[in-house]
Amino acid sequence: MFEGRKARRLIDAVLQVRDSIPNHECEFNFVKPLVRLGAPAVGPLIQAFDTVTSDKQEWIVFKALVDMNDVAVTQLVAALSHGSEKIRAGAAHVMYFVHCEVPASPLIEAARRDRSTKVRCKAVSALASGRLPQEAFDTVVALLDDRDESVCESAISALGEIRYRFSSAPELVRYIDELLMGIIDRGSARLQRAAIWGLAGTDADVDRAKLIGHHNPDVRFKAIVTWGFPSDATFGDVLPRIRDANDDVRRTALNALAKLPASDLHVQAFIECLGWLDGETWLASIALEIMEKALAHAPASIGAPDLAAIVAHAPIVVSGSVERWEREAGWRPEDERYWTREENLTRRVLDLAAAEFERRRAKS
Repeated sequence: MFEGRKARRLIDAVLQVRDSIPNHECEFNFVKPLVRLGAPAVGPLIQAFDTVTSDKQEWIVFKALVDMNDVAVTQLVAALSHGSEKIRAGAAHVMYFVHCEVPASPLIEAARRDRSTKVRCKAVSALASGRLPQEAFDTVVALLDDRDESVCESAISALGEIRYRFSSAPELVRYIDELLMGIIDRGSARLQRAAIWGLAGTDADVDRAKLIGHHNPDVRFKAIVTWGFPSDATFGDVLPRIRDANDDVRRTALNALAKLPASDLHVQAFIECLGWLDGETWLASIALEIMEKALAHAPASIGAPDLAAIVAHAPIVVSGSVERWEREAGWRPEDERYWTREENLTRRVLDLAAAEFERRRAKS
């Protein structure tokens, strides 16, 4: 009885907490004392999801229940059938994070049939974090075709997490990859974006060139960030991306090209990069790296007008960058190391171009 009254007093105090109070103070003053109270605090905490009025208050309630772990599970499961959407969603969210076994059946029921999209999405996520019985996995897969696109998106994210957690199960991974690629082929732009994130950061055996050339810029961007250009890429694969209409894709493609070993691709991109030298600092630097590789790989393949252009343009990259930096952000001494790198890179490019000019003069 005493613990129950103390829990209610603490929770009443939580409901007065302002967002400006740091998390570590909240954890010391509220979370840890509530966790120490144990089971008597679980019910009042779950009810508090319905009355919190700020993100900080909700975080305290959430963190205390997560830290209670198995002590809270039975009442969290019961809360999935509560009349309040806030309480059902809060309970499902906590069940995603607890470090103990959570029964799958109530989450499956919530994911399939709850009347709230928010609760269904939280329940789908929680299913992916558990032991994953076959029925739970089948539920996640079935919800890829749900009429509610938010639920579909949560199911896609859940598949990505399952893929990561069970990466040592090759047949399961292959099946999930096929599902995600199917969504990238036929889903809406929103679901395609979720699916590529499910594959990103993995060694998925998928058609990466196809993803890099995808019509959705979010897919193109994430594919290039994750895998770069394939080793057998042609300039026909690279050129559309360094000319891409999407700024993020274009910048990422240039960066990926700059990281490849020196090859004919850099020579073929030389003219394209000339156009970047008067652009923003970061792009100008990447353009110089590509040009350096081109000049080191096959200087004889670069036309005299293009060599002359690099000699004319490269020196202004550093000076223009410094002027822009001074104007936009103010000069800071520690930045000198960055500009020294730019100057060295520019000098190397100019030296290579000058050496090729000299070679041609000597030959003529």
